[in-house]
Amino acid sequence: MKTLQLIILSLFISFSYFSQDFAVPKNYKLKVEADFEKYEQDAIACADWIMNTPLNEQKNKRAKAYKFLISYVSSSPKIKATLNSKACPYLNNTDLLVVFLASRTKRCLTQNYVNNVEEFTVRGTNDVVKFYNKNKKHVGKAKKIKKFAKLYKKGTLDAYVKSKL
Repeated sequence: MKTLQLIILSLFISFSYFSQDFAVPKNYKLKVEADFEKYEQDAIACADWIMNTPLNEQKNKRAKAYKFLISYVSSSPKIKATLNSKACPYLNNTDLLVVFLASRTKRCLTQNYVNNVEEFTVRGTNDVVKFYNKNKKHVGKAKKIKKFAKLYKKGTLDAYVKSKL
């Protein structure tokens, strides 16, 4: 049992170090399709970093990461970030919205640009709830997400989100 605990602890520590190594691209240009392809791996790493780094850590880097990811998503010819206020009641919270966009971006880029609205909304919402649960003290105003956290805990969040699409 101690060996298993040691392995899990080692994996957690190494993952934490890996997620901290992400460097936000500087002087990036996102104009033509080749630009987006050039920064795909950076966008995936950025999404991972945003979703895995606690909200109260590295605030300056987080702001730069948000700017890069939002620039990438909003200009990308291949990523369609569909937002539905009924299925995503956290749209008025910047941190949770960016976590949702990070989740969608990563899935789109790692699944050959598939834009499955239902699947990505469900998975993105699950990622938002996980992030919220880990960062409750630092999230700020997010009353509507509490209902989603309860549904997630009960195991009914996926069905609820699908019913709102």
